Amino acid sequence: MRKIALFGVFLVLFNFFLALAEESFITVRKQVVGYGSTENEAVQNAIIEAIKQVYGFSLEGATTLQTKETEKISGDINLNIQKNSIARVLMEKYKGFVDSYRILQVKKESPDSYKAIVEVYIKKYVPPGLNPDNRRKLAVYPFKVEENHLPLPKQKVEEIFTDTLTNYMVHSRKFTVLERVDKTALNSEVAEVASNLADRREIVKLGRRLGVDYLLIGKVMEIGIDKKTEGSKALGWYEEKPNLHYYITYKVIAFATGQIKYSNDLIGSTPIQSSKLTTASLAMAIKPIAKQIEEDVVFSIYPPKVIYVEGNRAIINYGNQVLKPNEEFEVYKLGKKLYDPYTHEPLGYEEIKIGKVKIVKSTPKYSIAKIEEGTATVGSILRKVKQTGEVENKQYRKSDIKVQNNGTVKLPWD
Repeated sequence: MRKIALFGVFLVLFNFFLALAEESFITVRKQVVGYGSTENEAVQNAIIEAIKQVYGFSLEGATTLQTKETEKISGDINLNIQKNSIARVLMEKYKGFVDSYRILQVKKESPDSYKAIVEVYIKKYVPPGLNPDNRRKLAVYPFKVEENHLPLPKQKVEEIFTDTLTNYMVHSRKFTVLERVDKTALNSEVAEVASNLADRREIVKLGRRLGVDYLLIGKVMEIGIDKKTEGSKALGWYEEKPNLHYYITYKVIAFATGQIKYSNDLIGSTPIQSSKLTTASLAMAIKPIAKQIEEDVVFSIYPPKVIYVEGNRAIINYGNQVLKPNEEFEVYKLGKKLYDPYTHEPLGYEEIKIGKVKIVKSTPKYSIAKIEEGTATVGSILRKVKQTGEVENKQYRKSDIKVQNNGTVKLPWD
């Protein structure tokens, strides 16, 4: 009896997960009108119109339907049109799009024109996960390297930089990031789905490619390696470490208008955690650069926001991929909306400083901050506190070696 009960539970769960798997396809009902020089052409055009309404495009190249003459009754055409003939063409040209259809009426409008009213059930694919329309769509295009002073091919440096930056943009969880670099795998899958080997319903996944709202493009104007000395060469207690120096420019472009929404450049250096430069050590060195660009772009469009306040604790809507413990932010309340007096273009909102917070804990989806100064209110935004004149805090043991005036040294035991 217990085995039967367990089997019953298993069967229920199996059907439940099977139902979830089927949820990626939904059926949309459309009642449409089509016109044509024959009754069958009118039906076919009605079905094409239904597909167009659901998918936003028309499927072209349909073969003219060949059907038998049908019996006319009181000026209308008998609805028993040779469905098999229409279904055959649909299977060849529109396979997977049409789940089923029902001809409601076919009527002769003029000597050379027919009107068909058809109820069509269209199979529509729903992409998995969250609705991509809930986020702005962004594509990171390859950052071209202008001057490469690294012992690695320029193309390899471009790939590492672009891939690292793309990863950070994905982890920000504020954009739907689209693939615009390596399309080989995508195009291969398109060919597979469009072939006769795939299930016919799989073709409804085609025509679902998304277009971007923003393009993130840029150039690595210069990148190379120099040596950073730690310690004292005069005393012989020093270490030379490789340092990656860079000069990068980038901008965010609104695709629909071509308007540059944001631009910036970075000049600086970052340590390389290896005496010999490899693809792995270069990727590690590029990470802080990519993170800085990601923060700059994301924060300019979506600055961190306070979503909950309790006592001296505030919850921020960014997780540990963006915010780290001990980072400090100034808190600003949004005031009135500002406009340019000449162009009348919106300039954003007045920002009124009301406090300062420090991140104390980060989770994958949100962060907790301590209010250190002033206050924080739900809806207020954070701006990172810029650190100026920051010096590395390295401790060196006081040397027992004395340097003589003539350049020689005196050791403790001399």
